Amino acid sequence: MSRSQFNFHYSFRIRYSEVDAQGIVFNAHYLTFFDSAMTEYLRKIGYNYVKEVEERNEDFHTVKTLVEYKHPIKFDQIIDVCLRVKKIGRSSLTFYLEIHPTNEDSVLAT
Repeated sequence: MSRSQFNFHYSFRIRYSEVDAQGIVFNAHYLTFFDSAMTEYLRKIGYNYVKEVEERNEDFHTVKTLVEYKHPIKFDQIIDVCLRVKKIGRSSLTFYLEIHPTNEDSVLAT
């Protein structure tokens, strides 16, 4: 997708602790990037996660995650995790996320 199709993005600079011996982001960190972007998105729209869990005794649960690695992400690279809500169901919420180099349309991961 084009970056213009996303209404939210969150930036990261890749730290040394996130890369392997080849200087490429270790695959498990992608989920952390996605989770952090979702948290920041909810914060931006005014959703207070802790308050909602306490008051409603309801919580989010991840039931499926699929990551497609398109191009390597390297140490010290600045990336944007772009997010959009794909679907709102009666008891579910589906996000679509992509990782782009900052200010570029090329896709590093979905």
